Amino acid sequence: MPNKIKFIVTISLISLANWLDFISILTYSAYRVDSSPLIVSLASVSMLLPQVFLGKFYIKLLESNYRNWLLPTSFFIRAVLTVSLVFIDNINLFLIIVALRSAFSGVYIPVVSFYCSQQVESVRKMYSSYLSIINTYSKMAVPFLGGVIVSLYNEKTAFAITSVITIFSIYFSLFLGRSKSIKKKSDASVKIIPERSLNSLIHWRMALYYPAFIYFTLVFMCNNLLPLIFSNEGLSKYMFSLSITSSAIGNALFGYFSLYTKSKLKDLKFIYYSGVGVFLGFLMLFLIFNSVRFDFLIYITFFVIGIFSASIPVLFNRHIFDENSTVAIKLSAKLQSIQNISMILGPILGAVISEFLSPSYLLLIAGIIGFIIFTYFNIKVNYVRR
Repeated sequence: MPNKIKFIVTISLISLANWLDFISILTYSAYRVDSSPLIVSLASVSMLLPQVFLGKFYIKLLESNYRNWLLPTSFFIRAVLTVSLVFIDNINLFLIIVALRSAFSGVYIPVVSFYCSQQVESVRKMYSSYLSIINTYSKMAVPFLGGVIVSLYNEKTAFAITSVITIFSIYFSLFLGRSKSIKKKSDASVKIIPERSLNSLIHWRMALYYPAFIYFTLVFMCNNLLPLIFSNEGLSKYMFSLSITSSAIGNALFGYFSLYTKSKLKDLKFIYYSGVGVFLGFLMLFLIFNSVRFDFLIYITFFVIGIFSASIPVLFNRHIFDENSTVAIKLSAKLQSIQNISMILGPILGAVISEFLSPSYLLLIAGIIGFIIFTYFNIKVNYVRR
């Protein structure tokens, strides 16, 4: 079987398992008899926090002689831990197992980045697009699939299914870790910010980390409270569902565009342009919610936001995959930690702000802050060179 097919199958299976686990864990913690907002919050933290602290450990593992077996081993342990959730009723033990499972799952993104960074440029571009497309379709399909499974059976049945999917993916994952030893590029080949840019002493990676943290934090601050925003504005669940679908269609459209376009879209400025587009979309939504409420404008705005928001992870991946293996795994581990921190911090900020202002003002605050910061980066960072 060609490596391309193995790559697509592996990513597809794990993406499905990730989203199904995410939904099942949150649903299980929310619908227990002894459930509380604290328990649901702890479930989210248990899924995210371990990977924040283990980034450097993942890098050490990938630089070792055991990297060829990292992914299949982590998949096997993850499957065992996930199936053990079927037999656990104690919520404290449940959260501990979820945290352990997260720790072993965190190596997945660095390994994928390691593998993709060793491919020729055309393949790197193709793989970054496939990652976006597969993740988009998983987000669209799994909530429906998970809802059906949980409704007909229960969350523990979903855990058993994801364990089987993870075990099945072990065979296809065997090839991802196999590669030559890691070689570092010379200092002259590393991307740097020009002197007329942000600061001649700031490495280009910092121009990637800061925007990533700001972007993910502001987005998660709003996204997790979108149902509350729609409800508070008197908009129906049907409109909310159609809006999310519109965004997903925009995600998929950009994924296909990035797969087939000849444009390289590699400069950091394209990431900043996309950030500006997302936060302008937030400002537009705020204006729509607080002025003339034309349904089609809401759907169109979500569609446009979907296009820009899908472009950012694709562009991040292209920057990561374009580096040598040593740099790629460090960047991917760091960005994974940044995203997980943002997924914890963003909703907390959103909840605090919503205590004092109408939830729709989250869109205004995120839109203004994001637009100003990403416009600043656009002005200061004019080009990136190797």
